[in-house]
Amino acid sequence: MRMVSMLVAMLIVGFLVYKQSSKSSDLLAEPGGEHSTVAPPKVPTTPSELQSYDTKMNQYMTDEMEKRKQAIEDAEPE
Repeated sequence: MRMVSMLVAMLIVGFLVYKQSSKSSDLLAEPGGEHSTVAPPKVPTTPSELQSYDTKMNQYMTDEMEKRKQAIEDAEPE
């Protein structure tokens, strides 16, 4: 009975691993998605770049929010 339950468990795990590894590439999310035309700011490598990164990232997030809001408004039926 232990062998049967072990075999069933191994089959289930194998099936789940197979399903996870065979996902098509169109289901995977891409960074930035379709709406982003501008690349996000590069992550700083030195502490002195941190303040400018904060400003750039806030501006990037605000711009992307506005683009998505506009896309949603354009997609809504009137």
